[in-house]
Amino acid sequence: MSQQTAELMDAVQEIADAAPTWADLSNALFDQENGVLAKLFRTPEERAAFVASEEYREIKALLKRAQERTGIVQGAAPTKSGKLLVRLPKSMHSALESEADDEGTSLNQLVVAKLAVQLSRVRSHDRLDWIPTIVRAYAEVRNGASEDRVIADPDLDALFLARCRQLGAGATDFDLNKKLLYARKTGFTSNLPKVARFRIPREVMDRYQYASELALRYVQRKEMEQSWRDISLDTVICDPILAAAFDQCASRIAPGFSPFQYRWGALGLRKAGRYMKEALAVESPSFEDLGRTIDLKVDHVPRVRGIYLLQNRADRLFIGETCNLQRRIERHLETSGPQMFPNWLYSGNEREMRLGVLPLPSASDTQMRVTELRAILDMTPILNYSRAA
Repeated sequence: MSQQTAELMDAVQEIADAAPTWADLSNALFDQENGVLAKLFRTPEERAAFVASEEYREIKALLKRAQERTGIVQGAAPTKSGKLLVRLPKSMHSALESEADDEGTSLNQLVVAKLAVQLSRVRSHDRLDWIPTIVRAYAEVRNGASEDRVIADPDLDALFLARCRQLGAGATDFDLNKKLLYARKTGFTSNLPKVARFRIPREVMDRYQYASELALRYVQRKEMEQSWRDISLDTVICDPILAAAFDQCASRIAPGFSPFQYRWGALGLRKAGRYMKEALAVESPSFEDLGRTIDLKVDHVPRVRGIYLLQNRADRLFIGETCNLQRRIERHLETSGPQMFPNWLYSGNEREMRLGVLPLPSASDTQMRVTELRAILDMTPILNYSRAA
């Protein structure tokens, strides 16, 4: 036996004496990057020659005795080294590095802090063992999108649901989507790298968001009629069946847009409640009556931003805000004629429909939403989504 081999066997024996389990001994000897044998015998030829040696057979016998001492099953789990190799999507790795730079800390320290916070929060809640699966699936598929956007986008949502099931989640699509919203609401996703704010240009959303609102109210009212269930906006978007019904309704009112656009338009209605305090502080708006829609000359409708009211003698039906009053009324007329709404959406179309307008040419987007909210609170039109909710 050469001097080098003798020193190797002495080192192997010291490791074997100190290793608490046979798995620790095996890792210390055979790990492909940090194991003693990998460092000493670096080429395939050197390793092949050592495997044929008597010393290798002695090491195998030493490992077998360690298995007998610690138990094959009981000693199969190595003690934790404090090192963990995690594969991250490139976008998440880049975002974490950027955040670590901003915080003036190392990437390792930042990740440890985030893991510690999340583990302590999960452990402080009973029966929330599904949280890590939901957060992991979301983090792996989101591609820079928020929780709302993942659920609203049919393609991203399909990836999220599929990844949840690959990770062992057995809940329904609806439950998994709702759990993701719950994880966001309770802050379990707050330690993930921040996502860029996503918005659809105002002038684009103006062409269909009213259809999103009307479709949402239709689905809500139908569900109440059929099952006495008072469902929320989140329930409609999270439930694949209700979401598909919503998409179909919205496309019939304002055709030409994607399911994601209709759903994103509906989710935007949740934010209107933030203007509640300002809305209660302004005077109730007054609309100029332009008469019956059956006699309406579209040229008489101002081509400016503003608020409009559609009503008949029985009901106040819908209040909307728009960048261009004339263009919005034209869209109602194009899809529904002078009744302004399709028959399946509103059954009282035989009644005389009237249009009221409130031009606000110099108002900001915020002023428009505040005024619209105040009008809805005062008049409670039956086809508007309840912003207060």
